[in-house]
Amino acid sequence: MEMAPQNHDVLILGGGLAGLTLALQILRARPEANVLVAEKSDWPPPIAAHKVGESTVELGTHYLRHVLGLAEYLDAEHLPKLGLRFFFQTTPDAPLHERPEFGAASELPVPSHQVDRGLLEAELARRVQDLGCAFLSGARVSSVELSKHGHTVTLKTPDGEQTEQARWLVDATGRAGMLKRQLKLREPSPHDSNAIWFRVDEDIDIETWDPDPEFAARVPPGLRRLSTNHLMGDGYWVWFIPLSSGSTSVGIVSDPQIHDLKGMSTIDGAMSWLREHEPLAAKAIAPHLDGLQDFHVLRHYSHGAQRVFHPLRWALTGDAGAFLDPFYSPGTDFIALSNTYITDLVCRDLAGERVRSRVNEYNRTYLSMWNAWLPVYERMYETFGVGQVAALKVAWDYSTYWSFQVPTFVNDGFLDVKLMTRTRHLWERITELNRTLQGNLLFWARNEPAPTALRSGLVDSMQVPFLRRFQEQMADRGDLTDLEARLRTNLTVLETLSAEIHRRAAHRLFGTPLDMVVDPLTFSLSALADGEPHRPAAGLPRDPDLAADLDLAWFADRRSG
Repeated sequence: MEMAPQNHDVLILGGGLAGLTLALQILRARPEANVLVAEKSDWPPPIAAHKVGESTVELGTHYLRHVLGLAEYLDAEHLPKLGLRFFFQTTPDAPLHERPEFGAASELPVPSHQVDRGLLEAELARRVQDLGCAFLSGARVSSVELSKHGHTVTLKTPDGEQTEQARWLVDATGRAGMLKRQLKLREPSPHDSNAIWFRVDEDIDIETWDPDPEFAARVPPGLRRLSTNHLMGDGYWVWFIPLSSGSTSVGIVSDPQIHDLKGMSTIDGAMSWLREHEPLAAKAIAPHLDGLQDFHVLRHYSHGAQRVFHPLRWALTGDAGAFLDPFYSPGTDFIALSNTYITDLVCRDLAGERVRSRVNEYNRTYLSMWNAWLPVYERMYETFGVGQVAALKVAWDYSTYWSFQVPTFVNDGFLDVKLMTRTRHLWERITELNRTLQGNLLFWARNEPAPTALRSGLVDSMQVPFLRRFQEQMADRGDLTDLEARLRTNLTVLETLSAEIHRRAAHRLFGTPLDMVVDPLTFSLSALADGEPHRPAAGLPRDPDLAADLDLAWFADRRSG
């Protein structure tokens, strides 16, 4: 039985996190909008749904709590998160109290969450339907016809085939990327990494892995468990995330040049790999394997897109567009940015505004954000087993994120084309600073003389003054003039921080003076190794206060004392 065509303002293909949050955002901004969400899976999803992406960070958290109005719900139904926590490796079988630990020892000024995706998506579906959104489950796309006069989508549903028409079409089908495939928009990513993840129906509390009283005393009881805990090693990281359902999410993410995915592509293979590389984790998981809820493998997960927003009124969001890496949990951030752009375009268009130039500007900015973050990940898994380098990398990556991306999103700066045009040179400069520093951190990791000879102890990220300031201030609201001034000030701090990290690296590898003048845009450890002195035409002198702050983010090792 074929049903009569229906007309919609927006048709969203995919009822996962990206599609449902978009529907909610559009309906909160324009309640009269006619929105249809078509989801291929049966509904509702199971608790502890088989989906990666339970950990949110600050930008995505602001989106969920304040843009979508979910703060009260998240506080009541999901776990708070005590930030990201990193345990750097000395030897695989070292107890946790002997591994250097980087993370907060108290609640953070800006909140984030560990979310059970099944519970959250069921709640989102309920809310969008309460706001008048039509929701089709078990609806698979048969065909899509794009037109400037409106798009036509044929769906196979449990009740038969039906045709839907919409002014705007949004692909939120995840990695399947239905529209992306049809339009041949996939852009290969130079970042190559693999992941496996699974869930068990028990709470695996990393706090209980080590009875050492000094280890227990580093962080107040219960808080360490609420972090997204990362076990870091050469070419990999392992995550442990608690869920409000009582389950625990576990993942292994690795560089295929260092770790063969084939050997860990079953639960038996993953456990064998853990027994070799992270035996404490294997020991903690083993008693709970009878409660294994799922297991998933994802090869070469990073992917880009040639375009995500188009003047013909179609768009891609979430994994259907572009995805970089799960490290630092940026997935919800990119959903927040793309959905905010799409919502703004839809609302302006339905109000009668011409949006072609804005579509192109938003598309350029979104893809530039993806490319700006690429150096954070590309080849950088090689640094994860070198704690002296990885800790400073984390401090730098936090700083750029908290000082630029988060305040710009919180203050709606990404939607102001004039502001983004005026500040483009600031974004270009921080992108170049980041690219240069990441390359030098990789060189340092490859040449670090004592990569696992670290002293144990906790680096409390909130006791590092520049990190604390960035964390406290990133969610402050102000006008766009204030935001622009803050970005300029933050860039000055980041330039000084980059120069200091470079000095530290050069001193450690080559014995250069700690007070040398450094141009952080042109500095090259490789050139120093080749005997070329760094003689910048203009550079930054040492800032003793920032150098002292950076000492607090540094793990001394047994060699240097």
